[in-house]
Amino acid sequence: MRRWFLLIGTLTFVVGLLLVNGVVTSRLGAADVPVAGRAHPPERHVVLAFDGGPDPAFTPAILGVLAEHDVPAVFFMTGARIARHPGIVRDVREAGHQIGIDTPTTRYALAGAANVTSTLLRDVGTTRESRDGDPDATLTDIRRAVLPPGGEGAVVRFQGGDRTAAALDAVIPELRRAGYTFTTLRDEPVNPAPTGAERALGLGLVGAVQVAWTAGSWFTVALLMLGVLLLARCALLIFKRRAGPAAGYDRRVTVVVPVHNAEDRITEVLGSFGPADVIVVDDGSTDGTAKLAEAHPGVTVLRQRHAGRAAALNTGIVHATTDVVVLTDGETILAPDTVRALVQPFGDPAVGAVAADTGSGARQRAYDALRCLPTVPGAAGAYRREALRQVDGLSDDTLAEDTDLTLAVVRAGWRVVHAPRARVRARPRPHAADYGDMQAIWKHRRVLVESGPGGRHGRRTLLALLLFHTLLPLLAPLIDVYLIYGLLFLDPAPTAAIWIGMLALQVIGGGWREIARRPLTYPMLIAASRHGHRRPRRTRGLEALMGARLPTGSAATTVRSGA
Repeated sequence: MRRWFLLIGTLTFVVGLLLVNGVVTSRLGAADVPVAGRAHPPERHVVLAFDGGPDPAFTPAILGVLAEHDVPAVFFMTGARIARHPGIVRDVREAGHQIGIDTPTTRYALAGAANVTSTLLRDVGTTRESRDGDPDATLTDIRRAVLPPGGEGAVVRFQGGDRTAAALDAVIPELRRAGYTFTTLRDEPVNPAPTGAERALGLGLVGAVQVAWTAGSWFTVALLMLGVLLLARCALLIFKRRAGPAAGYDRRVTVVVPVHNAEDRITEVLGSFGPADVIVVDDGSTDGTAKLAEAHPGVTVLRQRHAGRAAALNTGIVHATTDVVVLTDGETILAPDTVRALVQPFGDPAVGAVAADTGSGARQRAYDALRCLPTVPGAAGAYRREALRQVDGLSDDTLAEDTDLTLAVVRAGWRVVHAPRARVRARPRPHAADYGDMQAIWKHRRVLVESGPGGRHGRRTLLALLLFHTLLPLLAPLIDVYLIYGLLFLDPAPTAAIWIGMLALQVIGGGWREIARRPLTYPMLIAASRHGHRRPRRTRGLEALMGARLPTGSAATTVRSGA
């Protein structure tokens, strides 16, 4: 329950920060509002006004030029920028310049940032545009634009940008030579101290915007990482393994089938393996599964107390007599030639495990080409018994037994390859397996410092698992958050285009199943963590089972059918 509260609290906090960021950026920074009028400056008087700040890119440089020429000015600031850059606001105030605001509510942000408010509202009716924001305007054009005709007074507005400080450095001496005096909009104080309520509200607003802006920046980084991962995964699809000498494997193999209360499907499952030794491990079934399996010709049935899939597979591996075993999940129906196609790569003595094609063949082939296949699927995978013996079989340390076993085999120095012709229609991996992948990464973290072929290929495999099986699923739901945020606070057209583009990349790289799983990612991971955290170890390794081969009695019995 605490994990659910943590998830809901975290999501609420993140959504709240994004809403604060969006509302502040789109509302508090608006400039097109009714404004208060003010007196026109007298003849031969000029007021320098700067809009759109404060900005760390150009406001400090403007302050430096004004200080050098000892000229006062007025800075009209937006609420969003005040809240994001309170230090610059204080610098403007300490330099003695007047601060104006673009909306009445901006005074709260100003109160929080600099402990002052403002009676100056932005007025565009009496200004002369400096053209400092016009990329086609030269310095001469800017000087001509700011010089009022006939000696009349004026408010000269600068938009603020890369060229503003340089333009000021040229304009101020030009206006002084023309006999102008620099002044402010009003002689009386325009930035009085705020009330206690205004100060408190302002501090809260500035703090919220600071946190929200930081969260928004991290959110942007996460979206960029997601885009890079999606593009990288699509780019992997162009890799194909170079064709080597045909391996071929014609020896007999053993298929191990773990079952638990599977009487509705066991007959169909057993009929799909073709010519092979079949061992069915009845993992504590309470229905007629074992009797149905016994009736099938050529099948060895082993019974054990209910201990889970990993323990059942280890029992079957111990009782197998062939060099290669095919491990299944007891639910997947194989095509007649799947087993034969799956074991062909074992003609290469370096191969320790082979993954069947579960519907993501292009991605599996890419991993195979790069020697970083992270998971031999539990639905159908083949292993050399010697490799399984070296890693002590399967473990229930994680919720992703298939990934855990694959990494162990790779670390032992064996090659793990993909058999594209061994096609199976497997059920989608549960979200619990995603959490299990994280557990497997942590369990096998020492591969990062191991040497030899196992360490080299293990690091590559661990990286693929971390990026594409863990980080990418965790980041994928953010694109839906971005869509909602963008439709509310950004331009809807580019927002929708970016969302559709990322959706297409995810479909190309992961298929529609991945899209369907995306909204449930976080809730299902929380649910999986409840079952995967500190669960008791029930699986005995192969070494422990070797002495208990062909057990009898109440713990487990062996029935041979068709002998």
